[in-house]
Amino acid sequence: MGQTVELGDGETTYNLSVAGDFDLAADRGQLGVDLPGGAISHVDEIFADGQVYVRGSAGVPAGSWAAIDRERTVAHALLRSPVNDPEHVLQQVSTLTRVTRGGEEDVDGVRAVRYSGILADDAVTLRLVPEVRSKLERYRSLSGAGLEIAADVWVDPQGRATKVRLTLDMDPIRSVSTVSFTELGKPVKVTPPPAKNTAAATELSGVLTG
Repeated sequence: MGQTVELGDGETTYNLSVAGDFDLAADRGQLGVDLPGGAISHVDEIFADGQVYVRGSAGVPAGSWAAIDRERTVAHALLRSPVNDPEHVLQQVSTLTRVTRGGEEDVDGVRAVRYSGILADDAVTLRLVPEVRSKLERYRSLSGAGLEIAADVWVDPQGRATKVRLTLDMDPIRSVSTVSFTELGKPVKVTPPPAKNTAAATELSGVLTG
């Protein structure tokens, strides 16, 4: 699978990328996260046995892995998944509203139907940290309107999502997150780091971990 996240404020645009192998059925995978030019430019992540292991993040000693329960991870920004968990994106778009069906398009060599809609409010705030959730509520109160996040989902002939794109366009802020699910059904082998090289964590922060 692969993911790109474009973050712009009208003056500067940052491009973050995520790539690796993930078995959604077995809840196992390994990802590499890159942000060229960032204070921390690369992070490694391993998902296995209900845990997420992170190496290279802020506060994690060199050569060590932070270990945290997958269910305890949170998102620190809109359109970001906790520790870049691809399952989070699928949970969000499963509650799309105002859905329309588009035509067929080629997605990585597969003919897929594109569906478009708007994220439901509870999907927008899914596992979002309280401080960001509060800012969002204040925005809604001041503007008198909700924050609409557009979503596009491409579905293959077997009914599987092959690509998901989420778009927040609120001038001057623009954020686009695109997740591609490729090589569906490919076996994924993951080896958690040795216990001696891990340390329990209660929370992870930083732009690379969502």
